[in-house]
Amino acid sequence: MRSRGIIVTLVVILVILFTLLNLGPLSLRLPINLVFFTVQAPLGLILVGFTLVLSFGFLLVSLFRRAGQLRQISHLETELEHERALLQKKRLVELEALETRLGERFSVLEGNLQKTLTEHYSRLEAGEAAQVERLEGHVLSIRRELTTDLEQIESSIRRSLPAPRSENERN
Repeated sequence: MRSRGIIVTLVVILVILFTLLNLGPLSLRLPINLVFFTVQAPLGLILVGFTLVLSFGFLLVSLFRRAGQLRQISHLETELEHERALLQKKRLVELEALETRLGERFSVLEGNLQKTLTEHYSRLEAGEAAQVERLEGHVLSIRRELTTDLEQIESSIRRSLPAPRSENERN
């Protein structure tokens, strides 16, 4: 658009300059044949005027085209903003769906983890209970052995001590 406007402006300026420099010869009245009749008129000025009218017409057509392009650009920008808003809404919906799916998967994983931890804890608890039972049995067997050993030591100490005298024997 700029180049067209510059070209039209230059043509108009050159035609005006040419007209001003050659005003005398351009204003000479010459016979002009218009097919059905002939008139006396300044042919140069008619051609210069025709050139100026065509140049201004070209400029007006270019301006109207440019105005149409600007309206179309404005419409396209509005449509683009609308599409961006729709895309943003779609992204939000997709993010919410993704968040929901991730939440569900997290819940499943959390349930699986809880189940696994419960199973491991139960196994550990059962193992500890069995170990405690073994230790209690071991402690009981040691206690029995100690009791037996103590009874043997006590009986051997009683045998090695002299027998207690009766009261008659003491006097």
